[in-house]
Amino acid sequence: MLLGPATVALAIPIIRNRRELRRFFLPVASAVAAGSITGIASAVFIARAFGASDLLVNSIAPKSVT
Repeated sequence: MLLGPATVALAIPIIRNRRELRRFFLPVASAVAAGSITGIASAVFIARAFGASDLLVNSIAPKSVT
């Protein structure tokens, strides 16, 4: 129910600061990539540490990106 307002609340500052984001595209893209990789790796590691099946680990990995 609150996903729409939250999306708009994030979109407005992004649009207002788009020039700054373009200027710092490489650092922002690098941080997003590093965060995604860290999220996937930590989710897979934790699932394996708790003895999750391969099927569960394979389904957790892509979900942890979001």
